[in-house]
Amino acid sequence: MKSRARLNYLFVLIVVSGAVLLPVGPTLQTDISTRPAISAPIIPATTDKYSRYMRLGYRATAKRDYRNALVNFRKALQVRPGDRYATVAIDNVSGYAARRGRKLVFIPGIQGAPVNRIGAGTRLYRLSPPPSSITPPRSAQEPPKPPESPSLDNNATPSPEDRPTTSSGEELVTSNSQKCAGDNPCPIALLPNNDRALLTTVAYPKLLFYLPQTSREQINLLLRSTEGNAKTYELTIPAPTASGIVSFDLSALKDAEGKVLPPLEVGKKYKWSLAIVSRENNRPKDLGFEGAIERQQVDPELAKLLQQGSPSDRISLYTVNNFWYDALATLYQERQSRPDDPSLINDWTSLLESIELSSIAKEPLVPCCGAKK
Repeated sequence: MKSRARLNYLFVLIVVSGAVLLPVGPTLQTDISTRPAISAPIIPATTDKYSRYMRLGYRATAKRDYRNALVNFRKALQVRPGDRYATVAIDNVSGYAARRGRKLVFIPGIQGAPVNRIGAGTRLYRLSPPPSSITPPRSAQEPPKPPESPSLDNNATPSPEDRPTTSSGEELVTSNSQKCAGDNPCPIALLPNNDRALLTTVAYPKLLFYLPQTSREQINLLLRSTEGNAKTYELTIPAPTASGIVSFDLSALKDAEGKVLPPLEVGKKYKWSLAIVSRENNRPKDLGFEGAIERQQVDPELAKLLQQGSPSDRISLYTVNNFWYDALATLYQERQSRPDDPSLINDWTSLLESIELSSIAKEPLVPCCGAKK
């Protein structure tokens, strides 16, 4: 019995020793050496915190909880000192956080490039007649005046290089008065009363105007970049037959060769002008106004919420972040879809009141002469 137990013990010892001393074959070595290394991505904790605070700040902004938004943006800046997106978000939301209530209002931000324009989008100009063929040489003309800083003076006149021209070379000049002839109401661009280029996030933003019923036959919309000798893109269409607020899509503009306006470039500034003109050869009587626009890159966290959020959320986010054209166009589109919605009517009224255009808040939204809505 003892001999049998001893034999079993020796057998186990031999097997275990053999397993320990068993050489590793080439096939097993190859499998181990060719197996890809697997490692989890290392995400800094600061990135997670920063993104979370920015996301919470934008979500609070969308619900018009501006004080909570400001708290989270400040936390994001503490995690990532000097961050551009957090700094801009704080600057944009601070004015709203200081207000009481959650009415939809527009407070101009610090972004944008100064432009030489006047009033709440109601700057009127008159079109100069085509230049005479007997134009004196440049040296014989009055030397140009030095450029002045942007002004909100209603009598200010833009420098010649700031005024866009039509494809036929006609220059837009400022009239001495912003009053329209007789008791007729003036056309109005729906823009805030500030001296900076307003922002957009889209390639083809929409411009909104109040156009009164008029005897003039055509509307002329122009756009060009402010950089160098840029092309002018133009749209000429029949004037509307009824007064109201209309929307123009910039994708409808074409150059003199019939080429469609390319998408607005991020970071580039553009100037636009709109004129209500007569077909008669009396261009100095034509009225219009001008403004500026800049397409800007969006914070990735903000971009996600703009894609996923409701129209109401997008309107709030666009407004607070100074994307005026997008905020107004979105609200305009929602009002067209639900004209009797009291919340949309209240937002529309309070937004226009905040830019001193309450006088046209109740004007109807009308389709305009083939232009895209």
